Amino acid sequence: MGLTLILKELLITILELIITVFVVGMIGLFFLSRFTFSILSPLNQLNLITQKMSQSDFQLSHNELNTLKSIQRLNNEIGSFSYVFENLYKKLQIYLKELTQITQKQAAIDQELAIAKNIQMNLLGTPQSVEITNNISVSTFIEPAKTIGGDFYDVYEKDNLLFITIGDVSGKGVSAALFMAATLTA
Repeated sequence: MGLTLILKELLITILELIITVFVVGMIGLFFLSRFTFSILSPLNQLNLITQKMSQSDFQLSHNELNTLKSIQRLNNEIGSFSYVFENLYKKLQIYLKELTQITQKQAAIDQELAIAKNIQMNLLGTPQSVEITNNISVSTFIEPAKTIGGDFYDVYEKDNLLFITIGDVSGKGVSAALFMAATLTA
C-alpha cells in the first residue's frame, strides 16, 4: 500500500508538472506570437507600401503616409527605419518635381533651338551646286557641330568669276549663330 501511495503521489506530481509546463509554454507561445506580430506586421506594412510606391510612379496615398507615421511611433529599429523611409520618399518627390521642371525647360529650349536651326539654314539658302567646267562642279553642305553654329558659306558667280566664301565664327552655339546671321545679312 505504501508503494502504491508513493506512485500515486509521484504520478500526480508529474501530471501537475506537465500541466504547469504546458500552461507556461502556452503563455510563452502567446507572448512570442504577440511579439512576432508586433515586428512582422509593421515590416509587412512597409513592404506593401514599398511595392505600391514602385508600381505607382513613386507616389503614396494619404493613408499610406499615415501608416508610415504610425509605424514611426514604434520605439525600435522598425520605427526608425519608417522615419528614414518617409524622409527618402519626401526627397524623392522633390527630385522628381525638379526633374520634371528641368525636363520641361529643356524641351522648350530644344524646340527654340530647332526653330533657330531652321532660321539659320534658311539664311544660308538651299544647298547650291555650281558647274565650273564640264568636269568640275562645286556643291555646298553644312552640318553644325551643335544644333546651331557659326559656320557659313556662300557661292556666287559675278562677271564670269566664281566666288566661294567660307566662314567660321569663333565658338559654337547660339552666340556664334547670331554673329554668323549678322555677317550674312550685313
